[in-house]
Amino acid sequence: MLELVFPHLVTVVVESGVLRIAASTKDGTEAVCPGCGTLSMRVHSRYGRRIADAPVGTHPVLIELSVRRLFCDNSGCARVTFAEQVEGLTSRYGRRTPVLQQIIGALGVVLAARAVVRLELVLGIALSLMTVLRVVMALPAPAWAVPRVLGVGEFATRKGRQYGTILIDDKWHVWHNLGEAVERPVSHHRVLLHSLVEPEPSPEPEPVPVSVGREPSEPYPAGKFLDRLRGTHAAVRAQVEQGLSLREAARHLGLGRNTVRKYARAASPEAMLHSQRQDRTSKLDRYRPYLEQRIAEGCTNLSTLHRELQEHGAPVPTTPCATTSIRCVPDGGTPPADRRWPGRPRPAKPPAGS
Repeated sequence: MLELVFPHLVTVVVESGVLRIAASTKDGTEAVCPGCGTLSMRVHSRYGRRIADAPVGTHPVLIELSVRRLFCDNSGCARVTFAEQVEGLTSRYGRRTPVLQQIIGALGVVLAARAVVRLELVLGIALSLMTVLRVVMALPAPAWAVPRVLGVGEFATRKGRQYGTILIDDKWHVWHNLGEAVERPVSHHRVLLHSLVEPEPSPEPEPVPVSVGREPSEPYPAGKFLDRLRGTHAAVRAQVEQGLSLREAARHLGLGRNTVRKYARAASPEAMLHSQRQDRTSKLDRYRPYLEQRIAEGCTNLSTLHRELQEHGAPVPTTPCATTSIRCVPDGGTPPADRRWPGRPRPAKPPAGS
């Protein structure tokens, strides 16, 4: 193989871990002038070149090549002499073979310059940071097609102070803006969609008591919260099974002692979720569909809803709860003056000295 590349191969030795190849080009062969393309084989002189090649295993490869300098026989050419180039091995002013150049460029595009230098030291290639950067900058730019759809993206580097705009080829902005435009009218008329669907009658399931140590029958959706809950539960259970106290387990895991106690008592993470759902039950859950229907019909008056719930026998207090999310004024009246009603302006303070 070496004889095909270097017909006049002299020696191949390994010195100080470097594989050195001494070779020379063949005499009596024609070379092409890079200026005018004329063939010539009239030798002017010879000189040596040192070219680094791709490593063999972990051994760097250095080629010591003797090349010819030839005369250009074309009198109209501006070049008097020229140096011959070996195809696939040398280039003008090049100190690396095309194969090694491609390896450095490929690694430089994927990795940072410092990472490339550290990796190539392992491979047996000694380079500097600036060499890697020069090889990457010399790579030809990829061909870009003219975009058919041009998107305008706006961003803020500092809210209220600095903004920027970028033009990119991305059709996602068109679909995103269209989705937001359709979502607004659909959300506004969402109440009208309920009248188009006839609800299917379904019997109310009887509640089944589930103990803390029993797995719930209903599935829970997977997600980051459930994964974190399972991970914390497994860590706490592992500390408890090793014989550590709750205080020691809390100190090792960086959690509160009450939190560790809650995880240690639960037989599974799903049981903890089920107990939280059971804690959120209310006596008014059976009247929730009726309230949602009345609110969808436009009734948002707190006193009216409170009175209707009392007529239906709901276990509600004698006065409307002031902390409800439905803030309104009783029918046919004004906000009471003895307390702050939601939405009532604060009274003006008397002037000083009065």
